Amino acid sequence: MNCDNDFNIPYKHTYIKVKPFCESSDIHYKVYLCEKELKIQPYTDDTGVHHWHEFDKGETDLAKELGHLIDEQLKVTEGVLDKNV
Repeated sequence: MNCDNDFNIPYKHTYIKVKPFCESSDIHYKVYLCEKELKIQPYTDDTGVHHWHEFDKGETDLAKELGHLIDEQLKVTEGVLDKNV
């Protein structure tokens, strides 16, 4: 994951900006919605299940939805990068 590159994800018939932040081994994302900025972070629990948490709120439906869209965009981006290597 390149933490220097912002990207966009499709959300509610438009595209919204996502900015990744890397801090030591942790990564989180700032998502720029029209009405607010949201910070979310991926988390894998002890059983290996992948979750998305909203800072100061824990796991929310919005974090889960946006996290899924981020995961999908990263799969596409990483797939393109792999083909160019």
